[in-house]
Formats: sequence, structure tokens, C-alpha cells
Amino acid sequence: MSKTWIVSIEMHTLPGGGRGALYAGIPVQAPCRTQLEAARRLGHLTAVVVSDRESYGTQYDDVVDAWLITHTQDPATIVHVLKSLHGEIAAVYSSVDSFVRIAAEVAAKLQLRGPATLGPGIARDKATARAALAEAGVPDIRWGVKSAFDEDLDSPIGYPCVVKPVDGASSWDVALVRDEKAVRELAARHLSRAYGRRVRPQRRLLFEEVLEGPLLSAEGFVDERGVHVIGYSDRVMSAPPHFVELAVRFSTERPFPEADTYVATTLSALDYDFGAFHLEFILTTDGPRLVELNPRMVGAGVQHAMSHIMGAPP
Repeated sequence: MSKTWIVSIEMHTLPGGGRGALYAGIPVQAPCRTQLEAARRLGHLTAVVVSDRESYGTQYDDVVDAWLITHTQDPATIVHVLKSLHGEIAAVYSSVDSFVRIAAEVAAKLQLRGPATLGPGIARDKATARAALAEAGVPDIRWGVKSAFDEDLDSPIGYPCVVKPVDGASSWDVALVRDEKAVRELAARHLSRAYGRRVRPQRRLLFEEVLEGPLLSAEGFVDERGVHVIGYSDRVMSAPPHFVELAVRFSTERPFPEADTYVATTLSALDYDFGAFHLEFILTTDGPRLVELNPRMVGAGVQHAMSHIMGAPP
């Protein structure tokens, strides 16, 4: 039987090789590790394409059959490097938001399934996603964009507002601000931040309306049969001005009757037509309003809660 490979472009890691422990001592693993373990259970070999092999250490060697080192911002270069694998490539993906589009372009070049390469859902640009919602007629919030280098950093939508980089992740440089001074302080922090892995920040700031209501997220995937919502998670957040997730809970119960319809409509507006999704939204008194689409499985160990409810390996 010929070898088949599952290829990951970079990995979103946790300390300890993706292994950790909850307070009660229950093992918890990073999704990147559980995804590679799942690929192996299905009989595939695993390859990870990275720009800096040393940054991963040796802690993932037990779940990675081949490490391929190259410039991970260039799809054509990645395709060339993948020729060194002996056997068929079954899938190419990334669990790192900044590399989902790269993985989609590689998959397209190899004639494999993947999300639409030009879809705003994987553009890693929250302003582009907002514009797509408006074009599709999906109810959204007030928002505006400015360069972090601008001399005038006064909010284009008034105060208070939430400010964040258009291409940020992990709540980097996200804050509730009440005046231009606070915006300038956030912009200065952002301009000094390096994203790593040769990712070049856009240095643009998104100004968003402050919303009241619970922060929820839909967890699921899209394939040729349509949108499949596995369930919804909610979380306990830190107090403003920063937004840090302190605890997350997962349930198969729908938070409101039309929840699945809202998710499908939003994914369609963002032209996200294949792959896992972690779609965050706030349930306001006027209905759900998008926070952001993460075109990957949920992190933070939530896959263990999903596994417990579904009775399947994480």
C-alpha cells in the first residue's frame, strides 16, 4: 500500500510539545498535536513545513514523520519542497491563522480540496471580512480603519470603541479605548510587535463598535455537503480594557433558534466553503454580530470538551 501524507504548514503550538494539564491534572493538548495524532490513527504519514525548525524543538518528533524546511510564505516554494515526499499527498492545511491562505493556495496547486483561495474568510484581514458582510447584506456593526502610522489616530466611529490590528491573533493589541491617547498607546505597542515566522504585519488598525452581550463561537466544518455545526462555546472574559479568555465551555445546545442559519449565512458571505471553522460572534439584543472567523478548529483545549460530548477522540 502506497504512503499517503497529511501536510501541515507551520503549527500553533503550546509549551511542552503541545501537552499540558488542566488544574485538576487532566491532560490537555494543543490542537496541532491532536490533529497529527488523528492523521496517524487514520493510517497517514505526517509532514510539517516550517521556516524555523529549531523553534519547534524535539517535542513534536513523536507525531511528525517529516520536517520540511523552507520559506513558508511562498506557496510555489512549498509545492516544490513537497516533491521530496515519497507517496501521495492527501491533504494540506494549517492550524495557524496567518498560514491558512498559504495552505489553501498550496492545496489548489496540488489539485486538493481546500477553501476558496481568494475568499475574504481566509484573507487574514478583518476589515476585508467586514466589507464582505456589508456587500452580502449581513447585519453588522459600525467600523472603520486607519493606518497605525497615521498622525491622526482619532476614532472614525467615536468613543468608546474596540481597536485591534486587522491581521492580529490571540488578542494581540486588542483593547477597549475611550480617547485618542489610548489609541496612540495601542498603536505604539502594535508597531513594536513582531509576528514571527516571516509574517509581515499590515500595521492597520480596525475600529469597531462596542457590543453588549455574551461572546459565543460556533465550532464545525464545511465540506461538499454543506455547513456542519458541531456545537457552540461560550467563555468567561477578563475585565476591560483588554480581552483575555479565562475559561471556555462547549455545548451542542443552540444559543438561539436561528443560530445555525446565521453561521451558514456568515460563512457564505465570507466565501468560506471548505474546512474547519471557529466563528466568534456576540449575541446582542439586535441579534448576532460577527467578531471574527478563524478558519481552523477551536484552540485552548476545547477539543477535549467536544470529544467528551461526542464520544470521539479529540
